[in-house]
Amino acid sequence: MSAQINNGKVLVIGGKNLVLMYKMIGCEGIEERNPDNIAQIIETYAKRQDISVILVEKELGELISSDIENIRKKTGKIIFYLPSPSSAMEPTDIRKMVMRALGL
Repeated sequence: MSAQINNGKVLVIGGKNLVLMYKMIGCEGIEERNPDNIAQIIETYAKRQDISVILVEKELGELISSDIENIRKKTGKIIFYLPSPSSAMEPTDIRKMVMRALGL
């Protein structure tokens, strides 16, 4: 059983611990710490019809945020950052995230 949104899968990209946690709830996961490789992985998976949401470890995603934004605009995929298990929690502006996901 996979975590799904609109009949598509959720893909998590990041460090071993983060990916393992999300695999336990049914998401697909790719362990990768190199930002250059992550940009290519996102580009590849964003083209797949069976992937609806891509979640990227925040510390890594922020290093390639312009690449991620370009992929988001080009493919229309929902791509969010996830805090790593060891990072400090910060307040999240849900409205801003939704507006960005909608392309507004």
